[in-house]
Amino acid sequence: GKVLIAGGATRAEIFDPATKRFSYVAGNLGTTRLFATATRLRNGQVLITGGYDDSTAVSSNAWLYRV
Repeated sequence: GKVLIAGGATRAEIFDPATKRFSYVAGNLGTTRLFATATRLRNGQVLITGGYDDSTAVSSNAWLYRV
């Protein structure tokens, strides 16, 4: 029931609709990520790949959000 928000900033956040609150996720993406993709894996983790930063440099990096 919670929502992972991982785009447009250097840090991802979790939104909890039950409490209507945001909280930061541990760690960061290193730089602002725009238009990256996020895929929920079978084990519940989320794989975030690609996108670009504020200077339109394309990223070949990948990040794994562990629940």
